[in-house]
Amino acid sequence: MPLNLSTNSGDFLPILKYNAKAGRWYARPEGSDDDVEVTNLKAVFDLENIQTGWLHFGPNGPDWQPDESLAKSGAAPSQDHKRGFKIHVHSPKQLGGTRELMSSSMMMNGAINALYSAWEQGGKKQCPVVSCTGTTPITGKHGTNYEPILAIDKLVDRPADMAILGGGSAPAQAATPEPEAPALDEDDEF
Repeated sequence: MPLNLSTNSGDFLPILKYNAKAGRWYARPEGSDDDVEVTNLKAVFDLENIQTGWLHFGPNGPDWQPDESLAKSGAAPSQDHKRGFKIHVHSPKQLGGTRELMSSSMMMNGAINALYSAWEQGGKKQCPVVSCTGTTPITGKHGTNYEPILAIDKLVDRPADMAILGGGSAPAQAATPEPEAPALDEDDEF
């Protein structure tokens, strides 16, 4: 039985962040130390390979403990860990390619739950192109936070150069896309 150890080069995908207090998306351009705001986010979300699990952002960075599957959550590693998710998003124009979005915020969890449910009801055939169409202010014990409103614009084949969780790019799909679900092309505005 082989060991369950990663042998990748140690390269990490750049991240996409959502600040629920400000209701804004941020990304860090390659070679920069500063985050820049991403307005009118529109990207392919790899919902087929989303992971759920336990997440804690500590002083040494995130501690991510994925669930065994989407249907079975693991035990919380500590009281500091919160339920969260990890997903890859892809936009050559807005994000420079594939980025990793990881969050345990209630605002993002709610938005991703709604997005996944809409995608699941649509048949889960391809990757959704998702737009953030606005935010919903929610006031609670931590003040006002903003839940992003994520809408599926269309379904597309997974882009050939989109990294997948676990490393690399997705294999070419064998199935022919349905007419209402076009492949991503260079004319797409994101």
